[in-house]
Amino acid sequence: MARTDIFIGGRGVMLAADMLDAARKAMVPPFEVSVFADPSGISRRRTAWNTAASAC
Repeated sequence: MARTDIFIGGRGVMLAADMLDAARKAMVPPFEVSVFADPSGISRRRTAWNTAASAC
């Protein structure tokens, strides 16, 4: 489980935050994994932009 994570996407920021909180509260040791919320794909766009900018 060392490389397992949960990705929460979608469009609703508040819903993603609620889902992130619920996922974290549902975990019990030693069955804990990383949880990441990225509503509307903000980090994917930022990564693509940074990659394009560094190529210039």
